[in-house]
Amino acid sequence: MIQTKLINSMEKVIADREWKPASGTYNSGTALKGEVFSFQLAFAQIAETEKSFAVWHVKYECSKEIEDYVTLRQVENMPVRFGAWRYDENVITKHAGLLPDLLVDCDENSRIIVAPHQWRAFWITVKLPENIKAGKYTISLTMSREIQNEKTEPEEHTETFTLEVLDAVLPPQTIERTEWFYTDCIAQQYNVEVWSEEHWFRIEQFFRNQVEHGCTRVLTPLFTPPLDTAIGYERLTTQLITVNEVAPDSYEFDFSLLDRWMKLGLECGYQKFEMAHLFSQWGAKFAPKVIVNGEKKFGWHTEANGDAYRNFLKAFIPELLKFFEANNYQDKVIFHISDEPHLEHLETYGPSAKLIQELLGGKYICTDALSNLDFYRDGLCQLPIPVLTELDEFKEAEVEPLWAYYCCAPEKETTNRFIFYPGARTRALGVILYSYGVVGFLHWGYNFWNSRMSFKSINPYVSIDANGEFPAGDSFLVYPGEKGPEDSLRNELLRDAFQDYRALKLLESKTSRDAVMQLIRDVFGSDITVFNYPMSTEGMANLRNAVNREIKANL
Repeated sequence: MIQTKLINSMEKVIADREWKPASGTYNSGTALKGEVFSFQLAFAQIAETEKSFAVWHVKYECSKEIEDYVTLRQVENMPVRFGAWRYDENVITKHAGLLPDLLVDCDENSRIIVAPHQWRAFWITVKLPENIKAGKYTISLTMSREIQNEKTEPEEHTETFTLEVLDAVLPPQTIERTEWFYTDCIAQQYNVEVWSEEHWFRIEQFFRNQVEHGCTRVLTPLFTPPLDTAIGYERLTTQLITVNEVAPDSYEFDFSLLDRWMKLGLECGYQKFEMAHLFSQWGAKFAPKVIVNGEKKFGWHTEANGDAYRNFLKAFIPELLKFFEANNYQDKVIFHISDEPHLEHLETYGPSAKLIQELLGGKYICTDALSNLDFYRDGLCQLPIPVLTELDEFKEAEVEPLWAYYCCAPEKETTNRFIFYPGARTRALGVILYSYGVVGFLHWGYNFWNSRMSFKSINPYVSIDANGEFPAGDSFLVYPGEKGPEDSLRNELLRDAFQDYRALKLLESKTSRDAVMQLIRDVFGSDITVFNYPMSTEGMANLRNAVNREIKANL
């Protein structure tokens, strides 16, 4: 005998018998035109079979108008060894084990193995077009037991969900978002040569996945990005610029690969391109790895502010800007100096930043993830991006435009995308960013499938914690499936977060920002802050439902 239950997309279905579905029924919801709406069907076998697992099939039937927009995936449990460095009480577990994360395609021909007393789930996605008619649509999901012999009793369970589409279109995303893209990891996982046609094919697949989930920028490897790489070690070379030295300190540059990258990115829907950091991480002490005449010329052995690398940049940057301007890319480009510099790095970061700003001639913006206002006040970084826990300080200093990021080492009670966090705690990012007036969000790991410091490539289906060195879920949002990207729950939840932001902006356009902020206070009970926000499924659902009701009331 099997038990089934429709549940919110923010719930995480835990396999062991201690997990209980949330009380109450969840058989209806509302969405805007152009929105991606998701929910889940949880199921468990509550009686043992005769010395075997039960085999089931699942199928869905839906209103004809939406049948082309519905997909079904099974939620798979993944091994979590390392949850976080610091725990609070609002987590799924503090222990190693299996937690739901991977989404795998399935259809009515798929055989679903249901083990006794284990809860599992299907993930149902409805990608609503902008031109769909407003109204109510139904999706019925049926699980039927496979007849294996004459002793097998037939059994079938059906659950029906009603989705009301409101007569309003989700507006375009105005908040910018970047999840750093690692081209080397794609080449390694698919065992293809860098910049081969097979590599470009995979790059495009992951480009499209990023854009579909709300990313507006892509990290662009002019040279192999000097990110999360131990001193003295190297990542696989992924350099878009072909460089030849024709005389001492005299260089020729070929931008054809960069041109292909940017054309493909624009075709896939990116709005901006982030030039990968021109100096090493954590202080700009060294040059990145740069291949010249087919061999490594700059790298860990090269001081960032030494004459050799500075002369190279003086030759390179002007030619790069000519390329941008000749191809009308100049308004689509952002530069990075060094990732996460701290106050003690001003001595090395300062000269590097000043050189690049001088070479850019005030025509381009430099931005970095950093959380000390001195870099901004000293004019070394035009667009600083503070970690979320320092956001209040930057807002009070009236830094504009206001961006934020989070990563592997959060304070207690903050939002993040860790696998051991409840789904609502991840999705709450959207309302937090809206409440602060944040216009851009950065995270360092879309597809980082390496160990920490890139000592080796890892199997992300086995190690979802960077070889046990980053909290599970921090280093990537997608899995390298055989056919292309396979999503995680977290990738879907973050898309929902940015859709929430867009819905809030829609309501603001129909009322006012003050009215929206008051609605948030009324529903949540207080102001939203980095440390105080809806952490439960009920809390986040109530907030989004209230926003939708107000949008409907103001049509």
